[in-house]
Amino acid sequence: MGAETPPWTSRRISLDWWFFFYAGLWVLSSLIVGVGVGLILRRRAAAEGEPVAAPTEQDRQATLKSLAEVLNAVERLTSEVGTHDTEIRAVGKHVGELKVTGELEDIQQAILGHIESVLESNQKLTDELVVAHYQIESQAQELDRTRREARMDALSGVGNRKAFDETIQWLITTWKRDHEPFVLILADVDRFKWVNDTHGHQAGDSVLVQMGSLLKLCVRGGDIVTRYGGDEFAILLPRTELAAGNQVAARVRAQIWRSSFHMGDRGEQGVISLSVGVASAQEGDTIETLIARADKALYKAKEAGRNRVYCLPADQREPQLVELAGAS
Repeated sequence: MGAETPPWTSRRISLDWWFFFYAGLWVLSSLIVGVGVGLILRRRAAAEGEPVAAPTEQDRQATLKSLAEVLNAVERLTSEVGTHDTEIRAVGKHVGELKVTGELEDIQQAILGHIESVLESNQKLTDELVVAHYQIESQAQELDRTRREARMDALSGVGNRKAFDETIQWLITTWKRDHEPFVLILADVDRFKWVNDTHGHQAGDSVLVQMGSLLKLCVRGGDIVTRYGGDEFAILLPRTELAAGNQVAARVRAQIWRSSFHMGDRGEQGVISLSVGVASAQEGDTIETLIARADKALYKAKEAGRNRVYCLPADQREPQLVELAGAS
């Protein structure tokens, strides 16, 4: 009788076969990942060549959201490919260290060859993901820059009327839903026509540029300064009660009154004042009723002599004086 095969030898061969089976699964799954991502990237590259219509604001928002989701997916996939690579290398190392002969040695070499091929494919995939990550980030930044420019007043450097309209719509909606308070400040440059008539329209433009810069310095980072039209500015203060809004308005008026404005190329300097009207969102308000209250308070500030702040609470019929020149 021939020599019996030791039991441990049968178990070793069985374990080796199971090991090769699982190694094969790793290779297959990696190939599937690579093919899937490759298809996604090719579709994306093809889509980039297609002409697209000018996006609306809703389109921009949806696109930014989609780009952010894709960017997160790319980052996750890049991390998973790196983890997968580490695991496949560990499998390859273990397969290479197995002491096998004959048919198993042929299988061993075939699997090692496939593993090397998968690692090379994964490296190419990682490189493509890095490029895709950069391109997606660039597209998101460009889209965000375009959006900001579309809402920026080119002269004064603050938000334009479109920015005001969109922001107040969002704030009034939030107020109706959550009763989150906010304040509207309307500020009009006093005697702006005199500046234009006396010093020229370039001087008037210079005043508006300086006004925009000063107004931004008077508010918090989350507040919104816009040019409402002509020589009138609007400031929106989210999460702010009327009393706090009055304080901001008084600070704005005082800062402008203390500042010296460059009036022309010959070094002329002048003092500018603001008339200011303040109103806060109240129960039942619409955008129109809120603006009307702030505008009525602004008109009262003008009528009372300019360079002062008035507010119109919802429970009052007439605007109330908040601050006038000399009170700061």
